[in-house]
Amino acid sequence: MTEDQAVYAIKKAYADVIGPRELVAKLEGPTLTLRADPELLQLIDDWRREEPDLPVRSEAVRRMLKAEGERRQKGRRK
Repeated sequence: MTEDQAVYAIKKAYADVIGPRELVAKLEGPTLTLRADPELLQLIDDWRREEPDLPVRSEAVRRMLKAEGERRQKGRRK
């Protein structure tokens, strides 16, 4: 088995367990590291569990920040 085949097999097995979704975000740009207390982690986890595709925490935070930014921009346009 080649290294590529092994990586594919691991990703497929992981996807079979967690369900179909992106395994790696295809984003470019700087990395942001965030420390979160248990309450913030719970808030993020509760939010992401309400999403139909159960995003990973990093994707949930991106979506939450994007939604809040869009909400604030709409408020400024009025």
